[in-house]
Amino acid sequence: MTAALRAGVAVLNADDPRSWRELARMHGVVLGCLPPGEGPATPAEFRLCLRLRLRDWVPLDWSLVAPELGDLAVLVGDGGAGLALSDEAFDVGQEYVQALFDDTGGFDGGREWLPSWAWQTAEQVERTTFRGLAEGDQAGYVAGRRMLIEVAAATEEALLEEYLRRGAARLDAYEPIPDDRVVIRGDARWWWPCPECGYPMLVDHLSVRCPYRQHRQRFLIASDGRGNAPVLFNAPRPPKARRAERVWCVRWGVWRHITVPGRSEVPLLAWLDDLDGVEVVWWQGMDAVDLAVTFADGSVWTGDVKDIANIDAVVARPPRADFVLLPRWRSALIPALRDHLPAGRYTVCTIEQFKRRVKERVDALRAVGAPAGTR
Repeated sequence: MTAALRAGVAVLNADDPRSWRELARMHGVVLGCLPPGEGPATPAEFRLCLRLRLRDWVPLDWSLVAPELGDLAVLVGDGGAGLALSDEAFDVGQEYVQALFDDTGGFDGGREWLPSWAWQTAEQVERTTFRGLAEGDQAGYVAGRRMLIEVAAATEEALLEEYLRRGAARLDAYEPIPDDRVVIRGDARWWWPCPECGYPMLVDHLSVRCPYRQHRQRFLIASDGRGNAPVLFNAPRPPKARRAERVWCVRWGVWRHITVPGRSEVPLLAWLDDLDGVEVVWWQGMDAVDLAVTFADGSVWTGDVKDIANIDAVVARPPRADFVLLPRWRSALIPALRDHLPAGRYTVCTIEQFKRRVKERVDALRAVGAPAGTR
């Protein structure tokens, strides 16, 4: 999967001399995963295959993996100027990215020219950003993580103010807003925040969209042709353009592996904070679990929120929490998680179902006059 994604990026950067070397290398990686004589015979044939569904050219038993992976085509378009990475490559494919290089420099990982989503894995984000967050105490960890979730992009001055206001340690988690998120009108550069997560939306010719599938409303760009701020339409309340000068946003890996799932975690944690009859710890033990809820009788429920496109990573590294919680748009994965996680160890449900369970337990304890141990 990683080789196919990186090859797709290389095809779209054909003017860079490194792109053809990358394409040839990724062709070799793919052939190394297949039986002798199978798969595209040449890099040129491999390039053409990238517009086909993986199941149509990769001879594997696709019944053993998630259906959306076999249906994924890395590139879409007619092969000319309209060729682009498919939406599925941004969403489903990113879940399968693996490290194809080491840290010794012996293998060109593409860090200097490939977009970070094409090579960066969740584990790499954990080793860098999470390590920085964990250098302080629990309060500092929560402050820093909330900032990465709630402030996906801002000016340099606003970021400094947020660090001070929240008491968060400064992390190497932000970068200047990338050019593919910017529209130029005259001498000015403009960008739009995603209405759901605040991350700069991707500019795609005459439209913009968030690269995360669940935030996938596409807005069309209009302009009066006089150099004024471009505006979006085809929606009741489209976001307004903002100047891009001196604007920084979270790095792609931080956005995908911290900001996006955090947009499901923070509302749940805030709801629990406001609920009478429980006490909640955010990201207990610096993310040993996402939440720990203590009820009036002293009992504790722990939960992990999983906004995932496939269950492989969760099954390979089972959570420490008792509840595995999914956003409603991932509810189709609940039966598979129940089947593959250790039997009897977890309760797998949606976030909404968990909230109902918590409220029912609070009401039941209040009805029997449980001892006051919480507010």
